[in-house]
Amino acid sequence: MQSDLEKLHRLFPYWIEHNEEHAQKFEDWARRAREIGLEEVAARLTRAVQLLRDANRELEAGYEWLKVSKLPYV
Repeated sequence: MQSDLEKLHRLFPYWIEHNEEHAQKFEDWARRAREIGLEEVAARLTRAVQLLRDANRELEAGYEWLKVSKLPYV
């Protein structure tokens, strides 16, 4: 059975990649919304991208701390 520590070691990279995939899709939809004159929608999507990438920076920092903490997880 996996410990919570083992799960975290596997989840952090997944969460980061998953968020980035969403950010890329939001960027595409922001561009598309802008092309049809939906500036407010585009602005909200662009803000969502910024927030996802801010969240990813926090996740990356947490993951780095976990990796250098030398906690035994096996």
